[in-house]
Amino acid sequence: MNQGTPSSPAPSPKVEEKEKIITRILRLRLSQKGPLWNRQLPTPLGLLVIVLGITLGVFLTLRERRTRTQAQQPLSPQHIQITNVSDSSITVSWITSQPTSGFISFGETPNLGQTGLDDRETETEKTGVYLTHHVTLSNLKPETIYHFKIGSGRKLFDKDGKTFQAKTAPKNTSLSVSDPAYGQVFKPDGSAAEGAIVYLTIPGCTPLSTLVKASGNWLIPKNLSLKEDLSSFCSYPKRGGEFSILVQGGDMGTSNITLLSGLDKPVANITLGKDYSFKDLSLLKPLGTPQPTPATPVEIATPSPLGDLNHDGAVNTWDLAILKSNFGENPQNKEADLNQDGVVDQKDLEILLENFSQ
Repeated sequence: MNQGTPSSPAPSPKVEEKEKIITRILRLRLSQKGPLWNRQLPTPLGLLVIVLGITLGVFLTLRERRTRTQAQQPLSPQHIQITNVSDSSITVSWITSQPTSGFISFGETPNLGQTGLDDRETETEKTGVYLTHHVTLSNLKPETIYHFKIGSGRKLFDKDGKTFQAKTAPKNTSLSVSDPAYGQVFKPDGSAAEGAIVYLTIPGCTPLSTLVKASGNWLIPKNLSLKEDLSSFCSYPKRGGEFSILVQGGDMGTSNITLLSGLDKPVANITLGKDYSFKDLSLLKPLGTPQPTPATPVEIATPSPLGDLNHDGAVNTWDLAILKSNFGENPQNKEADLNQDGVVDQKDLEILLENFSQ
């Protein structure tokens, strides 16, 4: 018996169906016009490589953008505020999410040219890095628009490609009656919230601000607030008038407080991270009742503290009034020039407030 050549096994129906589908797709692609590479059908492995390549490209692009953003964000000024506007000074404050140096580059034109340092650096004459930043620009001209940029770390930040602007008030020779609000701010752990910024806003008036001291104390003369048009000192109810306080502590937390005039000497203790409302009119003492002002007993042999301009042994609201009445160059009361630089300005006010109630 002659042995024939072995025949190949017959393909299964499923394999035949797949071959027919692939053949039809190939004929369709080959019938299309265009370069040969454009008519080739990618294999499943090729498609997988393309998808993975696109995915990896998108991931790397997003990661690069995120890394760039994260590198800039910690130093980017946030919550920028302009406060303490007068005829010779303004304060610019902001926070950053990472401790860094802060300063203001400013001038009467967009060319800038002058530099203002953080109030803590001005006071101690030492450089530092902070999360909160509070820069007072002094010796300014009345009723003048000043341009500025915010220096954070090694970079200058502007406002959408243009300089920030702030205007000083017209020359004001009137004297406002001293009316300070003061109190203490603490961290959640009970320690003093040194460096937190206290903002005080009276409806219809320009906002005021100050830094919390190492002791947790703060003081803001409400009477130094101006009308919104900067024309004169602002009028407000001395008792029962509502105003607000914001304490910005950066990573220490923030607090919002609403209260009435008369309940601010002192304001009840504030713990960052909590909000408060002090509006109980029954707590208002009758007019004429002495307000509690903590004071350190002064012995006869002890010299008066710096800022005691009326020599009564304590730095208080009377001294604030004397200092304010001598604001400017060539003060009538030479003692009001506490740092002896020839002008009574925000720097002298800061020195007085540092010794307030001593």
